[in-house]
Amino acid sequence: MLRRVVALGLLLCAGGAAARVGLGAASDRWLGGRRPPWLVVSSLIGAAVFASYAMRPTLDGVTAAALAFAAGIGAHGWVGVYFIASAEAGGPRQSGLLSGVSFAAIVVGLLAGAPCFGGILQATDSYRAAWGAFAALSVLVAVVMALAGGAIHRECERAQAR
Repeated sequence: MLRRVVALGLLLCAGGAAARVGLGAASDRWLGGRRPPWLVVSSLIGAAVFASYAMRPTLDGVTAAALAFAAGIGAHGWVGVYFIASAEAGGPRQSGLLSGVSFAAIVVGLLAGAPCFGGILQATDSYRAAWGAFAALSVLVAVVMALAGGAIHRECERAQAR
């Protein structure tokens, strides 16, 4: 059992690492260099995986491996694109400030996420509820990025608009 958990953890990390590179390259090359659509994609992948965990937590080995890799994409793949989007939104004068605020938000999320998951689990005695809450949160992030993501512009787009 421990070997399986370690293997799934490694697949999760591999999915996150591959997605950081892949989403970063995609955000540079496609959709006019816009970052928010890739954050939406990553959030929706995370939501789908978390919803899968909520619906059927016990899975065969191949499905568990595929979901672990996909969970890495959804849970960790967005970080690079998020940092670039925050720096670009700040432009040359506020990119450092917004990068710092973005990093602080990530750390708060890392520190609060596990206790929140555990609190939901303890309050409901249900992994379904805990995973479902995280799936809903991922959908909320996707919706916010889809609706408000247009406010994030690259500095070169600002210069072209002038």
